[in-house]
Amino acid sequence: MHNQGDDKQIRVKISIHHKIVLYTALLVLITVVMSTYVAVKAEMRVLTKGLIHTGRYVAGDIAFGAEKAFGSL
Repeated sequence: MHNQGDDKQIRVKISIHHKIVLYTALLVLITVVMSTYVAVKAEMRVLTKGLIHTGRYVAGDIAFGAEKAFGSL
């Protein structure tokens, strides 16, 4: 007969191969997430600096044009 205590203690055994695959996949996932985060932050920094540079260039060009336009009056 079955013992009721045996039914309550169902254990899942995972082989060493499956554990290695699971931990490797987890490590790869963490590495991909971290490298993506670092790459996105670096790209945002580069794009922000580029936009600031372009904005300063455009503002200087507008100021120069305005100075020429009002200076001729």
